[in-house]
Amino acid sequence: MAAGGAKMTDIVRLTVYCTDRDAFLAKARECAQIYKKYFGDYYPASTLVEIKRLYFDGMLLEIEATAVI
Repeated sequence: MAAGGAKMTDIVRLTVYCTDRDAFLAKARECAQIYKKYFGDYYPASTLVEIKRLYFDGMLLEIEATAVI
């Protein structure tokens, strides 16, 4: 993003795909701290989607971000 002149506040949407929603939500406090580290007080729209599996075996989480610059 930086190479394209974008910053974290240019992200308008996050979609999180996970294979275990309950495990993800159990770590919500840790996730919130990481989120705060990178986004500060900015909150783009976000969606959590639980799916059966991801492309690579063993992957538990994938995050898709859409930025508008």
